[in-house]
Amino acid sequence: FQNYLSLPLWKQLVYAGIGLFGLQILAFFAQLIVLAVKVPSDPLGYLTSGEGLFAVYSIVYPALFLIMAILTWKGWLSIGKSLASWKPYLAGLIGVAFMIGAGSLYNLIIQAIFQAAGAPLPEVNGNQANVISMVLANPIACVFIIGFLGPFSEELAYRAGLFGFVSRLGKKWGSVIGIVVFAFIHFDVTALGS
Repeated sequence: FQNYLSLPLWKQLVYAGIGLFGLQILAFFAQLIVLAVKVPSDPLGYLTSGEGLFAVYSIVYPALFLIMAILTWKGWLSIGKSLASWKPYLAGLIGVAFMIGAGSLYNLIIQAIFQAAGAPLPEVNGNQANVISMVLANPIACVFIIGFLGPFSEELAYRAGLFGFVSRLGKKWGSVIGIVVFAFIHFDVTALGS
């Protein structure tokens, strides 16, 4: 989104609001729908299982994507034009390779530190554990739901919305605040108590 600042202020605020609050609100209603349809004997156990999480997020992410797609309606042509070049795909491949390399290096460093200290390795955070359980429950559909719909919606919410809005104060502020908010949204607060 090279021209993210051309979005109207209201649209930036709506995108950011959907990213910050919409996902949770949609998840709440999706849980009610799933429990009404499934009626499990252990509702909490079902909702935290891979199957239950998949059922909820197979409602949430398509709904979020649909809302974002409607808001972006007139912008689809420019998004499509930006994807006609080979450059975004090359940049994406380089970015993925970098993230895999950086993640692997980070894991090696963390393992070395914990082993040197004689401490047990930290467990996978709750967000990652949920994604893993959903993928194990329904791997093929998760490629589309978690691999495409979720990230696309997050890009619109946080890059076009939050980053675009805060960047009105300057791109550095947009970057710093956008990164901090995005990190805290994916941070597992429950891991602090263990």
